[in-house]
Amino acid sequence: AGSEHQVLYIADDNEIRSLYPFNPNSAYEQAFQGDETVRIDAMDAYVKGNIIFWTNWHTGKICYRDLSTPASPTSNRNRREIPGLKMPRGIAVDWVAENIYWTDSGRDVIEVAQIRGENRKTLISGMIDEPHAVVVDPLR
Repeated sequence: AGSEHQVLYIADDNEIRSLYPFNPNSAYEQAFQGDETVRIDAMDAYVKGNIIFWTNWHTGKICYRDLSTPASPTSNRNRREIPGLKMPRGIAVDWVAENIYWTDSGRDVIEVAQIRGENRKTLISGMIDEPHAVVVDPLR
């Protein structure tokens, strides 16, 4: 696919918007509108699965939404959550191994799970203080 098909997702408080930056006719469109409990701190996309993940440290949850299934941008029907977190901040998607990594600065941990939240595992605990961001390079 050419660059005209690249999508830029932008989080703004409780909303995710999309833009095709190399398409001059692209509109700045709403992809998701959360309710009053949604506060998007960090996000990443699993492009192959058309899923956007985001952290919400205000509620202590990681949420994800399948953008390929029809639902209005304001619907929570296709929104799922990874529970049991205290203050998730950073998130990174490994599109090769289909894992997600996140930081929980409330528990001082970095964790990993499969793309749908299964097989969750703590990778680092107690050796870091309030981790906020994480990046994964799945090709190394």
